[in-house]
Amino acid sequence: MFPTTDSTENVLGIKDRNIKFDENLPFETKKIKDERAAVYHAKLESPEIRCINCDFEGSLIKYGKKTRRLKLPNVTATRQPVYLELKKQRYLCKQCRTTFMAKTEVVAAHCSITRPVHWAITLDARTNTSLKTIAQRYHISSASVQRILIQDNAYSLQEKRNYLPEHLCFDEFKATDTYSFIWMDAQSHALGAVLPSRRIATLKDYFLGFPLAERLKVKSIVVDLNAAYINFIPAVFPNVQIIIDRFHIINMANRALNTCRKRLMKQQKRSSREYKLLKSNWRIFLRDAKTLEAKKLSYHPTVGYYDTDVNLVHLALSLDETFKQTYEVYQGTYSAVHDRDAKALKAVLNNYRPLHNEMDTTIRSLKIHWQALLNSCRYDYSNGPIEGANHKIKEIKRTSYGFRNQRNFKLRIYLQFAHI
Repeated sequence: MFPTTDSTENVLGIKDRNIKFDENLPFETKKIKDERAAVYHAKLESPEIRCINCDFEGSLIKYGKKTRRLKLPNVTATRQPVYLELKKQRYLCKQCRTTFMAKTEVVAAHCSITRPVHWAITLDARTNTSLKTIAQRYHISSASVQRILIQDNAYSLQEKRNYLPEHLCFDEFKATDTYSFIWMDAQSHALGAVLPSRRIATLKDYFLGFPLAERLKVKSIVVDLNAAYINFIPAVFPNVQIIIDRFHIINMANRALNTCRKRLMKQQKRSSREYKLLKSNWRIFLRDAKTLEAKKLSYHPTVGYYDTDVNLVHLALSLDETFKQTYEVYQGTYSAVHDRDAKALKAVLNNYRPLHNEMDTTIRSLKIHWQALLNSCRYDYSNGPIEGANHKIKEIKRTSYGFRNQRNFKLRIYLQFAHI
């Protein structure tokens, strides 16, 4: 028993009442392009009584039919391609002697891929799926998938410069062959926009395109320790408070300590336990000193005996006084930033004496941006959401094996972040 016309329409997602499925043979299986495919049969007639060219009423006569093979979404568990062989009614106007075909909203003019396939492709593109996988799923080419995404979502690529949230996050990521700029809402974590360049001239032109009233509403912007961002922001956002992301503060001190550790490690004999301790147990120096185990012994294969974490750290610090002072500065910075203690952080900076290593550069940079550093202790906002977005963008690149076209990459980002 064949399914009814209504059930076939529901399965295929076709809502056009002008399409009537053949009740005697609603579908069949046959070979198309070397694949077994399910083919549905239907006819399309238009209820129009006026000519679409001359608008004359009552002058239309039926003038034959033309069959079109249209691509439908897969509805079977076997993932075999599904087609609709649609017989379109042709009409002749006796008044103006022109002909035209019956039209339907199921498929665009001069197109063989139906709108349900378009919608399904856009939904799949919102997940981290490559174009090739989507193309194989719907038995079309990758170029067709990309063309459909651009046609159906081109409006999303237009820059919208009519609203700015009160709290923003700024960052950059590696796009095609250059770095691109990205900003987000620090409260709702909604993606704001992706710009093709992180150059200050580009950013100024973009943000100055927003109304002054919107720019005046912005209260805070979270950035990393990129001096270029910190310098241009006050000229564009007069009332803003700049916040340096807390992770980047600790990470900068982290890198300085790591560089000093490696230098000290290379001064030791490669067969010594001191060398092995500095090389293999590097994570222990980056941890908060208050969380290190001081009583319970544990076996450390790098040194070959049982000891506490605190004793191992003290053993390494006893090797060099400069390394010890660098470690103490790092721990002071880490603790102050972690506890959001502005007074403790200021004390670390004011009491610092040059050690003639990488920590000098770190402390100098923090002193230059002290006000932004103070704001990082006062406000709860951070660049955590935008760093998560950057990780997701890297996953998009990895799945697609990279992008050569900036527009296509930007479109996939907007789709997956529900920016559209």
